[in-house]
Amino acid sequence: MNKIAAKVGKHIIPRNLYHITDAASYEKIKADGYLKPRRPNKSFSQEGVFAFELQNVLKRWQQIPTQQGKNTLLGMLLEITRNNNIVILKIPTKNLNPDNLLIRSQDWYFNPEQKIPQSQLKKIEKYWDELGDIDYGIKFDKIRELKKSIIARLFPTKNSHIQNGSTAKEAPLYKQRGESIEYIYTDKIPISEVEKIGSADRNNFYNNDYTLKIKELLLELFKDQREKIAVEKVLK
Repeated sequence: MNKIAAKVGKHIIPRNLYHITDAASYEKIKADGYLKPRRPNKSFSQEGVFAFELQNVLKRWQQIPTQQGKNTLLGMLLEITRNNNIVILKIPTKNLNPDNLLIRSQDWYFNPEQKIPQSQLKKIEKYWDELGDIDYGIKFDKIRELKKSIIARLFPTKNSHIQNGSTAKEAPLYKQRGESIEYIYTDKIPISEVEKIGSADRNNFYNNDYTLKIKELLLELFKDQREKIAVEKVLK
């Protein structure tokens, strides 16, 4: 067994997962006694505790641009909280029920264009032109819905994966393909199984163009932890 993973049967899941929240939400978590599942948006069919694996998030999430184009997926993860006082939680997986742990490919969710055939991309471009001079927000929504319908038609199992997730036991297959993945735990996690390992004021880590200084922010979050070594080694 290596140092960053624990075996589940023939499969491997990370030894530790990490969860980003804000200071106010963390106080509520402590008061409740549990890190509870939630459903952040309609793209996922059930509630869960959304988390990430450090090596995968550093190597893969930084390579995926967001739809806004201002930052990478890793940057968006660090901006997901309601306020700028962010907290990072460490969740050892040894006491989690592996049957309740799912994964979802972020490549399919945020960057589906790479999976869509060129012939279909041309149809999307044509549809964009046909929409004409309408509100850009409405235009982007219509294009997003068209892309979703193409994926549902051409890749029916992947559309199900985006909406429902897949068992975490399949994580090695996604990693072999170089995909960025998130983990979703579908049950509540006792606060006794969760460790706060860092915090930072996000306001202190913005560039002039309002993109995040991602490496610097992560180094602050992990400043007293051995995870800091991975940040320094992987991110340039």
